[in-house]
Amino acid sequence: MGSTGSLGTQALQVVDSLPGNFEVLALAAGYRTELLFEQIRKYKPRYYWHAAQGSYDFNFKSEWLLPSEMTILPEADLVLITTSGTAGLLPTIAALKAGKTVALANQPCGKIRVNGGTSGEIDAAPRENFDIIEPNCGAEVTTKIEPLLVEAPIEKGMKVGTITAFIDGVPAASADLCALNYVGSVGVGNIWQWTMKFGVAVFCLLVGGKYGAAFTKGSRRRRRGITSTMRDFNNFR
Repeated sequence: MGSTGSLGTQALQVVDSLPGNFEVLALAAGYRTELLFEQIRKYKPRYYWHAAQGSYDFNFKSEWLLPSEMTILPEADLVLITTSGTAGLLPTIAALKAGKTVALANQPCGKIRVNGGTSGEIDAAPRENFDIIEPNCGAEVTTKIEPLLVEAPIEKGMKVGTITAFIDGVPAASADLCALNYVGSVGVGNIWQWTMKFGVAVFCLLVGGKYGAAFTKGSRRRRRGITSTMRDFNNFR
Protein backbone atom coordinates (compact mmCIF):
# COMPACT_ATOMS: atom_id res chain seq x y z
CA MET A 1 0.00 0.00 0.00
CA GLY A 2 1.27 3.45 -0.96
CA SER A 3 3.35 2.20 -3.89
CA THR A 4 3.57 5.65 -5.55
CA GLY A 5 4.90 7.47 -2.48
CA SER A 6 8.56 7.97 -1.63
CA LEU A 7 8.73 4.90 0.62
CA GLY A 8 6.73 2.78 -1.80
CA THR A 9 8.94 3.61 -4.77
CA GLN A 10 12.06 2.91 -2.68
CA ALA A 11 10.64 -0.46 -1.70
CA LEU A 12 10.15 -1.31 -5.37
CA GLN A 13 13.78 -0.28 -6.00
CA VAL A 14 14.78 -2.88 -3.41
CA VAL A 15 12.74 -5.45 -5.34
CA ASP A 16 14.62 -4.43 -8.51
CA SER A 17 17.98 -4.83 -6.77
CA LEU A 18 17.15 -8.41 -5.69
CA PRO A 19 15.83 -10.10 -8.83
CA GLY A 20 14.22 -13.45 -8.27
CA ASN A 21 13.71 -12.91 -4.55
CA PHE A 22 10.37 -11.08 -4.62
CA GLU A 23 7.13 -11.12 -6.56
CA VAL A 24 4.87 -8.06 -6.43
CA LEU A 25 1.44 -9.55 -5.79
CA ALA A 26 -0.63 -6.36 -5.44
CA LEU A 27 -0.19 -2.59 -5.63
CA ALA A 28 -2.36 0.08 -4.04
CA ALA A 29 -1.97 3.85 -4.27
CA GLY A 30 -3.78 7.14 -3.85
CA TYR A 31 -4.31 9.55 -6.74
CA ARG A 32 -1.02 9.29 -8.65
CA THR A 33 -2.57 6.95 -11.19
CA GLU A 34 -0.07 7.60 -13.98
CA LEU A 35 2.81 6.40 -11.84
CA LEU A 36 0.74 3.49 -10.55
CA PHE A 37 -0.07 2.40 -14.12
CA GLU A 38 3.64 2.51 -14.97
CA GLN A 39 4.34 0.28 -11.96
CA ILE A 40 1.60 -2.12 -13.02
CA ARG A 41 3.06 -2.40 -16.53
CA LYS A 42 6.52 -3.04 -15.09
CA TYR A 43 5.79 -5.41 -12.18
CA LYS A 44 2.58 -7.00 -13.54
CA PRO A 45 0.87 -7.53 -10.16
CA ARG A 46 -2.19 -9.75 -10.01
CA TYR A 47 -4.23 -7.08 -8.24
CA TYR A 48 -4.29 -3.28 -7.98
CA TRP A 49 -6.30 -0.44 -6.44
CA HIS A 50 -6.21 3.36 -6.33
CA ALA A 51 -8.28 6.12 -4.73
CA ALA A 52 -9.03 8.04 -7.95
CA GLN A 53 -12.54 6.82 -8.64
CA GLY A 54 -13.42 6.64 -12.33
CA SER A 55 -9.81 6.37 -13.49
CA TYR A 56 -9.28 2.86 -14.81
CA ASP A 57 -7.11 1.16 -17.38
CA PHE A 58 -8.87 -1.88 -18.82
CA ASN A 59 -5.78 -2.95 -20.74
CA PHE A 60 -4.31 -4.43 -17.56
CA LYS A 61 -4.54 -8.10 -16.86
CA SER A 62 -4.41 -7.19 -13.18
CA GLU A 63 -7.69 -7.36 -11.27
CA TRP A 64 -9.23 -4.53 -9.23
CA LEU A 65 -9.25 -5.43 -5.53
CA LEU A 66 -9.91 -3.49 -2.33
CA PRO A 67 -6.89 -2.95 -0.04
CA SER A 68 -8.52 -4.82 2.87
CA GLU A 69 -8.90 -7.79 0.55
CA MET A 70 -5.36 -7.46 -0.81
CA THR A 71 -3.76 -7.70 2.60
CA ILE A 72 -5.44 -11.03 3.41
CA LEU A 73 -4.63 -12.84 0.16
CA PRO A 74 -3.51 -16.41 0.99
CA GLU A 75 -0.46 -16.13 -1.27
CA ALA A 76 0.76 -12.90 0.36
CA ASP A 77 3.87 -13.42 2.52
CA LEU A 78 4.57 -9.78 3.40
CA VAL A 79 2.31 -6.73 3.54
CA LEU A 80 4.09 -3.37 3.24
CA ILE A 81 2.10 -0.33 4.46
CA THR A 82 3.65 3.01 3.46
CA THR A 83 0.55 5.21 3.52
CA SER A 84 0.19 8.36 5.61
CA GLY A 85 -2.25 8.95 8.44
CA THR A 86 -5.10 6.50 8.87
CA ALA A 87 -5.40 5.50 5.20
CA GLY A 88 -3.83 2.12 5.85
CA LEU A 89 -5.52 1.45 9.18
CA LEU A 90 -8.22 -1.02 8.13
CA PRO A 91 -6.05 -3.01 5.68
CA THR A 92 -3.37 -3.27 8.36
CA ILE A 93 -5.84 -4.62 10.90
CA ALA A 94 -7.19 -7.09 8.35
CA ALA A 95 -3.65 -8.32 7.59
CA LEU A 96 -2.86 -8.77 11.28
CA LYS A 97 -6.08 -10.69 11.85
CA ALA A 98 -5.12 -12.97 8.96
CA GLY A 99 -1.74 -13.63 10.58
CA LYS A 100 0.27 -11.81 7.91
CA THR A 101 3.71 -10.30 8.45
CA VAL A 102 3.16 -6.55 8.26
CA ALA A 103 5.93 -4.04 7.58
CA LEU A 104 4.77 -0.62 8.77
CA ALA A 105 6.45 2.44 7.32
CA ASN A 106 3.57 4.89 7.52
CA GLN A 107 3.50 8.44 8.81
CA PRO A 108 1.84 9.41 12.13
CA CYS A 109 -1.95 9.52 12.03
CA GLY A 110 -2.23 12.59 14.21
CA LYS A 111 -0.74 14.99 16.73
CA ILE A 112 -1.72 15.13 20.40
CA ARG A 113 -1.39 18.31 22.44
CA VAL A 114 1.02 18.14 25.40
CA ASN A 115 0.80 20.38 28.46
CA GLY A 116 3.96 21.60 30.18
CA GLY A 117 6.31 20.06 27.63
CA THR A 118 9.35 21.24 25.76
CA SER A 119 7.21 20.65 22.67
CA GLY A 120 3.55 21.62 22.46
CA GLU A 121 2.48 18.46 20.61
CA ILE A 122 3.52 14.89 19.97
CA ASP A 123 3.14 12.49 17.03
CA ALA A 124 0.89 9.49 17.67
CA ALA A 125 0.01 6.27 15.86
CA PRO A 126 -2.32 3.36 16.68
CA ARG A 127 -1.20 0.13 18.25
CA GLU A 128 -1.71 -3.08 16.29
CA ASN A 129 -3.68 -5.30 18.63
CA PHE A 130 -7.38 -4.58 18.05
CA ASP A 131 -10.21 -6.23 16.17
CA ILE A 132 -12.26 -5.01 13.22
CA ILE A 133 -15.37 -5.91 11.29
CA GLU A 134 -14.54 -6.35 7.61
CA PRO A 135 -16.19 -3.59 5.51
CA ASN A 136 -18.36 -4.38 2.53
CA CYS A 137 -17.50 -3.15 -0.94
CA GLY A 138 -18.32 0.57 -1.27
CA ALA A 139 -18.68 1.15 2.47
CA GLU A 140 -17.68 4.55 3.84
CA VAL A 141 -14.79 4.29 6.28
CA THR A 142 -14.01 7.16 8.64
CA THR A 143 -11.89 7.56 11.76
CA LYS A 144 -12.09 9.70 14.87
CA ILE A 145 -9.25 10.57 17.25
CA GLU A 146 -9.99 11.22 20.92
CA PRO A 147 -6.87 12.66 22.59
CA LEU A 148 -6.17 12.35 26.29
CA LEU A 149 -5.19 15.27 28.48
CA VAL A 150 -1.49 14.44 28.71
CA GLU A 151 1.14 16.13 30.85
CA ALA A 152 4.87 16.06 30.11
CA PRO A 153 7.13 14.18 30.34
CA ILE A 154 5.80 11.75 27.72
CA GLU A 155 7.68 8.51 27.12
CA LYS A 156 7.81 6.89 23.69
CA GLY A 157 5.06 4.26 23.44
CA MET A 158 2.92 5.90 26.14
CA LYS A 159 -0.86 5.98 25.54
CA VAL A 160 -1.94 9.48 24.55
CA GLY A 161 -5.40 8.85 23.12
CA THR A 162 -7.66 6.49 21.23
CA ILE A 163 -8.69 6.12 17.60
CA THR A 164 -11.98 4.64 16.42
CA ALA A 165 -12.79 3.42 12.92
CA PHE A 166 -16.37 3.74 11.65
CA ILE A 167 -17.94 1.84 8.74
CA ASP A 168 -20.99 3.66 7.42
CA GLY A 169 -21.17 5.56 10.70
CA VAL A 170 -21.08 2.45 12.89
CA PRO A 171 -18.03 1.89 15.17
CA ALA A 172 -16.01 -1.00 13.75
CA ALA A 173 -12.71 -0.89 15.61
CA SER A 174 -10.92 0.98 18.35
CA ALA A 175 -7.28 1.19 19.35
CA ASP A 176 -4.97 3.06 21.67
CA LEU A 177 -2.81 5.82 20.24
CA CYS A 178 0.78 5.69 21.43
CA ALA A 179 3.42 8.41 21.40
CA LEU A 180 6.05 8.04 18.70
CA ASN A 181 8.66 10.21 20.40
CA TYR A 182 9.74 11.54 23.80
CA VAL A 183 8.71 14.96 25.08
CA GLY A 184 10.44 16.35 28.14
CA SER A 185 8.88 18.61 30.72
CA VAL A 186 9.63 22.24 31.40
CA GLY A 187 10.68 21.64 35.02
CA VAL A 188 12.68 23.61 37.57
CA GLY A 189 15.91 22.49 35.97
CA ASN A 190 14.86 23.82 32.58
CA ILE A 191 13.66 27.11 34.05
CA TRP A 192 16.93 27.52 35.99
CA GLN A 193 18.92 26.74 32.85
CA TRP A 194 17.11 29.32 30.77
CA THR A 195 17.27 31.84 33.62
CA MET A 196 21.04 31.39 33.80
CA LYS A 197 21.36 31.83 30.04
CA PHE A 198 19.24 34.97 30.17
CA GLY A 199 21.22 36.29 33.15
CA VAL A 200 24.54 35.73 31.41
CA ALA A 201 23.26 37.47 28.30
CA VAL A 202 22.07 40.48 30.32
CA PHE A 203 25.38 40.58 32.26
CA CYS A 204 27.39 40.55 29.03
CA LEU A 205 25.17 43.30 27.64
CA LEU A 206 25.59 45.47 30.74
CA VAL A 207 29.32 44.91 31.04
CA GLY A 208 29.79 45.41 27.33
CA GLY A 209 27.78 48.60 27.47
CA LYS A 210 29.75 49.89 30.46
CA TYR A 211 33.17 49.23 28.99
CA GLY A 212 32.01 50.31 25.57
CA ALA A 213 30.89 53.65 26.98
CA ALA A 214 34.19 54.04 28.86
CA PHE A 215 36.15 53.24 25.70
CA THR A 216 34.10 55.78 23.76
CA LYS A 217 34.73 58.48 26.36
CA GLY A 218 38.46 57.70 26.37
CA SER A 219 38.58 57.92 22.60
CA ARG A 220 36.87 61.30 22.71
CA ARG A 221 39.37 62.57 25.31
CA ARG A 222 42.29 61.39 23.18
CA ARG A 223 40.87 63.06 20.09
CA ARG A 224 40.35 66.32 22.00
CA GLY A 225 43.92 66.12 23.31
CA ILE A 226 45.33 65.57 19.83
CA THR A 227 43.22 68.39 18.43
CA SER A 228 44.38 70.75 21.21
CA THR A 229 48.05 69.86 20.64
CA MET A 230 47.74 70.49 16.89
CA ARG A 231 46.06 73.84 17.59
CA ASP A 232 48.91 74.89 19.94
CA PHE A 233 51.50 73.81 17.37
CA ASN A 234 49.85 75.89 14.65
CA ASN A 235 49.71 78.91 16.95
CA PHE A 236 53.38 78.46 17.78
CA ARG A 237 54.25 78.47 14.10
